[in-house]
Amino acid sequence: MEDKMFNDIIDSIIKNATPDEIEVIREKLNNHLINQSYMQDIHEELSNDFDSSVCPLCGHKHIIKYGKDKHFNQRYLCKECHKTFFAITNTLLAYTKKEPYQWYLYIDSLFHGDTLKQSAIIAGISEYTSLV
Repeated sequence: MEDKMFNDIIDSIIKNATPDEIEVIREKLNNHLINQSYMQDIHEELSNDFDSSVCPLCGHKHIIKYGKDKHFNQRYLCKECHKTFFAITNTLLAYTKKEPYQWYLYIDSLFHGDTLKQSAIIAGISEYTSLV
């Protein structure tokens, strides 16, 4: 039922949209789908490789699983410093305000030989942000 409602909403929007607006909608939907896919894959990959024997914040070894967030990513609690963290803590994606697909586009562009400035433009981030 939700798929039909979603399709009806998209159809009604597209009927009243200009070709330029349709292209913007298509791009935003595509980026949203890519972003959701990357976040899921990134958390799974980092969780699988995560060394859950050491707290990344204080270095102590007494940590426990501490539930999951709304996206079902494992959360941990350090019994020493009493702070919670995820597998992505202290990684590029931990505190970024940019979407994962933007960092993917940026890194992919660098691997293809583009300059820092070109890669930042392709990813839709500022050159300064790419250097931070």
